[in-house]
Amino acid sequence: MQRLSTSAVRLLRSRQNKNFFEQVARVHNSTNLHDQSFLVVNAVGLDRPGIVSDLTKFVTDASGNVGESRALKLGDHFTLMMLCSVPGSNEEKLRRAFDNAKDLHVTTFKTRDPKTIEVAQKVGYEGYFKLSGADNPGIAFKVTSLLAKHGLNISHLKTTDEEAPFGGTTLFLMEGIVNVPEALSAGFNIDKIRSELVELGDSLNCDVSLEDYSADEEFVESLF
Repeated sequence: MQRLSTSAVRLLRSRQNKNFFEQVARVHNSTNLHDQSFLVVNAVGLDRPGIVSDLTKFVTDASGNVGESRALKLGDHFTLMMLCSVPGSNEEKLRRAFDNAKDLHVTTFKTRDPKTIEVAQKVGYEGYFKLSGADNPGIAFKVTSLLAKHGLNISHLKTTDEEAPFGGTTLFLMEGIVNVPEALSAGFNIDKIRSELVELGDSLNCDVSLEDYSADEEFVESLF
């Protein structure tokens, strides 16, 4: 039987070791994946420097990671929503840290791994709506109720108040993305919906529009 040279033996061993460690890494990663807990975190508190730093430190100290997040200042308060992943054994540690956060009200909700969530139902219609006009009680409710009546789901929404350029009145601005699942009902009529929105806008002294929209992540990010 032919003997392998010393260099050949070393090469063979190095390849075997590499394969071994690759297998260990795959098992380790698989174990970590199954041991992960996913939490939706919502934090609200008086605005001050360091809120985001404090909250993300809790996650880091629990060996976790921050995924998607949204932050916004509302009045003199700051609100942050984020999706966190953390080893299952550290979930309670992270929850306790959030519960003890100074000057912040934090709620956590357990959710599934985003990668395992089933693909969303295909969209049959998607639109971008916008409203601007004099602010008055119930304006957001009336518009969203009309959209809901026609089966339109609001996936993104943004509302703001600002002073009118002339006259000193307050303008209310609202914009968002709406959609309907692919199996559109027989009575679904986008022209009729647009007409009703315009009619409602006239009664509220507002301009309302609904335009066809094609999914564009950059456009959504610029708005929200």
